[in-house]
Amino acid sequence: MFRKMIIAVGCACLLVQIVIAQDAPSFEQGFLYRDGDQLMFVNPYVEPVEAVPLPGIVAGMEDQWAWSPDGRYLIGLLDDGNIDGGFSVYCLNLYDFEAKIWIYDDPIACGVEDAAFTQNMSRVAYSTNDGLSGTLWLFTRETGLHESLYHSDEGQIHFPHGINQITWSPTEQYLTFSRYDMVMGGAYNLFQVMRLSTGFYYEVLYDFYASFYPVWSPNDEWFLAQIQEEYAYSGALPLSNHEGDLFLFHAADGQRYRLTFTPADAEWNIHWTADGRIAYRTMQDVTLSLSDAIATADSPPESMVTPEPFTDEEFIQSLGIWSPGNQFLARILPEESGNPDRPYLLSVGDNPVKSALFTTTLGDNTLIGWRPAPAEPAQP
Repeated sequence: MFRKMIIAVGCACLLVQIVIAQDAPSFEQGFLYRDGDQLMFVNPYVEPVEAVPLPGIVAGMEDQWAWSPDGRYLIGLLDDGNIDGGFSVYCLNLYDFEAKIWIYDDPIACGVEDAAFTQNMSRVAYSTNDGLSGTLWLFTRETGLHESLYHSDEGQIHFPHGINQITWSPTEQYLTFSRYDMVMGGAYNLFQVMRLSTGFYYEVLYDFYASFYPVWSPNDEWFLAQIQEEYAYSGALPLSNHEGDLFLFHAADGQRYRLTFTPADAEWNIHWTADGRIAYRTMQDVTLSLSDAIATADSPPESMVTPEPFTDEEFIQSLGIWSPGNQFLARILPEESGNPDRPYLLSVGDNPVKSALFTTTLGDNTLIGWRPAPAEPAQP
């Protein structure tokens, strides 16, 4: 959930004219970035377009920030130092963007490795680490209660055990998380699925350098995952040529069904269709003799699978970070004055090439992003 957004530096080579109506929305929209120890907010709908610092925030280089889904809050993981093994830990808190104040005078928790809020921000699952072991917690904002859900085995000095990669399933019945066990040369990762209502959890995967990215069905009954038989050839060579295979898991009990048997070929674009079917793409090697190749019959044009036409919009989308509704674009460019302390130029405007409503130089290109617009109310 938390990540530092790094935007590649580059220049555009195609002039694209965009005509946009710039009526200011009632909901204050804008772009957030860090400059020094301040978080700066730019609203391109209001003239003059300028950057305004958020009061009450001193932003550190190692802090991590994310918007809540409805744009009401900023989720802050504030640098709390390092634990043995070199992992960073944080203090977790919420900042009310409308009121411009921290929700809690004291952080929700410190010594935090990872955190994931529910969609409506009413609960947060987070992990803490004491330098030897990790604990998974659930904090409910309405009651203020912290509930311990899971505790890892204790590691050793410089080789701790901990918990990260916390995610919620779509209907928030389940949590998935990784317990890592540090060893010489890397870590063994244990991925687990927990049902919140019962506390029951089971192991999905445990391997050296293992990774796990579940693709849930909308109703939480099933999930898909790509799993490799080998993730690392050895501790000295943490690489593998295994691409993995696709598995289907029954969420309630972890029953697994292997869907592909091609460890040398990767599956991608794994997803659930609107009618509940499983879809993915794969690549297959084909070998033809010369005679078979010559005898290959032409395919009628109507049966050929061709890509969708490439559009100007696809090119425009690749240029930077678009605001909700694609009305404004924020992007990072090289700063041409040669100042080594501020080598980047942040540009915010309604035309990706010709004009900019706001520009500023920056010392790094770590951006937080556009404030999300609240969801439209459901129609009766």
